[in-house]
Amino acid sequence: MSETLNDLLRRACEAFERHAEEEALVRLLEAWREARTEELATLVERLSKRLTQGLSPLECEPGSLTMRECRPLDLPRLLVSVREGAERGYAGSVRRSLLGLQQWPVDPRFTPVLLDIARMPISGDVGVPEVLFALLEQVGDPRALEPLRELRRELASGVARAARLDAILQRIPHPGPPLEASASSRCTELDEALTEREATEARNAPLRDALLARVYADPDDDAARMVLADHLLEQGDPLGEFITLQCLPRPEVARIEQLLEAHRARWEAPLGPYVVQGITRFERGFPAVVQLDRWWRELLPEPGPCWSTVREIDWAAAMFPDVPAWLSHPHLRHVTVLQRLDAELARGLGARGLGLRRLGLLGSVSRKCPDLFSRLAGLTHLKHVRVEDADAKDVALCATSPLASRLERFDAGNEGGWALTVRPERPMPVQATLEHEDSATALAEALHGALRFGARAGLHLRVEHDTEVSRRVLEAAAKGYERVEWS
Repeated sequence: MSETLNDLLRRACEAFERHAEEEALVRLLEAWREARTEELATLVERLSKRLTQGLSPLECEPGSLTMRECRPLDLPRLLVSVREGAERGYAGSVRRSLLGLQQWPVDPRFTPVLLDIARMPISGDVGVPEVLFALLEQVGDPRALEPLRELRRELASGVARAARLDAILQRIPHPGPPLEASASSRCTELDEALTEREATEARNAPLRDALLARVYADPDDDAARMVLADHLLEQGDPLGEFITLQCLPRPEVARIEQLLEAHRARWEAPLGPYVVQGITRFERGFPAVVQLDRWWRELLPEPGPCWSTVREIDWAAAMFPDVPAWLSHPHLRHVTVLQRLDAELARGLGARGLGLRRLGLLGSVSRKCPDLFSRLAGLTHLKHVRVEDADAKDVALCATSPLASRLERFDAGNEGGWALTVRPERPMPVQATLEHEDSATALAEALHGALRFGARAGLHLRVEHDTEVSRRVLEAAAKGYERVEWS
């Protein structure tokens, strides 16, 4: 064991030295499983806290991808949710979570949270003590012995939990011998390296913050990004390499993906927990396209400076209150594209002087807010509007609004039914598709509405399911166009 332990600690030190800190954590966890000493557990917890600082909690759902993958940096974030559920008395949820966590490799980071739960009233609820104590026994952390003995002394002998505690106190291993000198020296080396790196980062924080502020002040200035990247590279921060690679004329896609795989969670974290993690698109080293979490149930917090590089937000049908006020925040001044925003929430956008160029709405507009397109005329930069789940009436509503004359493109449709695109300046201004014969009447109404854009010059009509009835309906609607192409 001594040789294996020394090798793992050597590899942990080497990984930390080259700034592969997650790899260093993995080696430390493996070392702890070899020798479950407090010295190793403390190092694991210290490095883990550093790596997960600022990351939002994860839902502990048995069977989820997160639970199946058992990634080391996910465990502390899952345990935050489990602890919160225990504090709120959600016995069923906590029990399911603890059962799911039994599939994870043993890990010293379980111990503080499980001991906290063992001291809570919920630890006496039906079904909880069995899985809680089973997981404590499975982890087998000697640090748990004394707290569990203290808990046992507080319980009367007739209490059901007391018998269970008596049993696991016999099975949790007692502290073993201290680490040999060579292993202990490696632990000291890593602990000192951590302290030195944190001190260096603290000293460099003002310069880093100043360089970041330059990027946020002018996201179009690539020179500011490269100055920041050079500084980060000097510190061994992988974000410096990431910025550099994404700014290359021909980015190294494979290396970029490796960096994202290792560091995405930390680079997304400043955006906040109301952004869907794992799908943010980065451009030139910073978040550019984000999707909001439609299940977020609280008010949207004030966006921080890191939102200054975001140019597109996918609203994902989320029903947050007071959307126009939130979008008016100075840190969102570079947002030019909104997708999947409910038409009802878009009412006040036109009065805010926003710089939106493209807007994707969830309709139908005619039902939710019939005067919406007139309200949106205040968006002086808006050139492209798309309406999903549209009603055929939405086409005419837009075409007859003050907004219509400024649009370069208008899209509307209903998935699986019909789709229509109007580009007034094109030789064939209207492109339409009938996807299902039952939608022929709706598409015919939409085609009549599109004429009001002044788009009589041409229509290209694609019919996926042609029947005699649908063909007759569409031929009648197409008579207002000077030229019609069918496919």
